[in-house]
Amino acid sequence: MSLSVGDAILDVDSVPVTTVVDTSNAICAGLRKNGYVTLVIEQPNDPLAAVQVRQALMAEKSIEMDLPLAPDVIDICKQECKRMKRNPDLKPKESILKCHSNKSRAVSSRIQVSEETEDIPIACEDNPALLMKVPSKPPTGQYFSIAETQKQS
Repeated sequence: MSLSVGDAILDVDSVPVTTVVDTSNAICAGLRKNGYVTLVIEQPNDPLAAVQVRQALMAEKSIEMDLPLAPDVIDICKQECKRMKRNPDLKPKESILKCHSNKSRAVSSRIQVSEETEDIPIACEDNPALLMKVPSKPPTGQYFSIAETQKQS
């Protein structure tokens, strides 16, 4: 007997397992020790249940990690906070905004938005069952032109 995608392994050699790591370790240990293992599995018994199991397996299972800041970044932030608290009226050395006295750029270098829109349909096949594999390019040298064959005649 073999396992199918979506089978749930409940115990390995009469030892209940709940995680993938426990299951993998128990199966490997049993195979090393005896050369075989006994499993208790649970399988979906109707097509709807099989679809639900397949969807659950395909779902994103990654856990979002909230990593801490690097220690040097924390130190820099603490130093900057202290500096700002010591000098609450701290003025910037220069403005981050552009001055109006700067030369204006040429109109051609600016972004231009067209007044007209253009709708271009793209041909595609909605039914993947009707899609076919594109044949690979034949190697050159096997084919010859019709003009050359007429010259030889």
